[in-house]
Amino acid sequence: MGSPLQQFLVAVPNGHLHIAILIAMVAALFVVLAVPISSTDADVPPPAPPLAVQSAAEAPVTTTPVRLRFGDDYRPVDTRAATVASLLIEQGIVMQPGDSVFPASTAIIRPGMVISLRLVRDVIVHEDEPIAHRAELRYDDTISLGQKVVLQVGVDGATRRSYEVRTVNDDEISRSLIGEETIAPTNQVVLLGANIQNQLAPPGEGQCRSTMAVWATYYTAVSAGGTVTRTGTGVFRGIVATDPDVIPLGARMYVPGYGYGVAADTGGGVIGAHIDLAYGANDVYDWGARHVEICLLD
Repeated sequence: MGSPLQQFLVAVPNGHLHIAILIAMVAALFVVLAVPISSTDADVPPPAPPLAVQSAAEAPVTTTPVRLRFGDDYRPVDTRAATVASLLIEQGIVMQPGDSVFPASTAIIRPGMVISLRLVRDVIVHEDEPIAHRAELRYDDTISLGQKVVLQVGVDGATRRSYEVRTVNDDEISRSLIGEETIAPTNQVVLLGANIQNQLAPPGEGQCRSTMAVWATYYTAVSAGGTVTRTGTGVFRGIVATDPDVIPLGARMYVPGYGYGVAADTGGGVIGAHIDLAYGANDVYDWGARHVEICLLD
């Protein structure tokens, strides 16, 4: 058996095979022309585009307004959390022993909900009370009068107190002292020259920082009732008592008729523009109280 065309070709005599092939081709063409013509590809509408699928990232974010309460303080929050527990995680609040939250952490978040928190914390607090260093003046008669040499830089100290502090919602409710430590200050030590030899010539032009009209008197260790000055030095020529609010301790000066001096002492009667010139036991008292214009060197 075979197709009708094959059966036809077999049945044709050998001498007429080419005629049979021609007849078969005409029959095939007739069959093709007899088939109805369908619409072309141009007539077929394009396929509908697939429906867009909205991703989870593009979906609108839904938040719920709630308020966190810390004592009398209310904090509005828009949250995506479903429960109070997840809200606390979202807000970075870590509950510790002694803390409480209401409603419970398993409660479902609802619009307008107020979540009350009581956070108890025990912390160590350090407080420093500064201790100011002092300036210690030492006089050296091997150094020219008024010259300064810093032997030691001053550093402030402090008293450190440590407290255990309990807070509730950041409000301190109690504290107790658990330790105290004192760090002593390091005093500044300055050497001031007291050698007046070769220091009697008046300062040259431009050496005075400023001038000041003062009332000048003189004193001795006997008249002052003591042999030690305010800064710890002895009483000798070149030491000048001043009002520190007017001429600070350590200031160098030149007093016409007396010579160079250093502000190194104070006195109850030395107030304002008043200086008191010191004389040692072996010095010649060649000063009489009078007004004079002094040269301040620094």
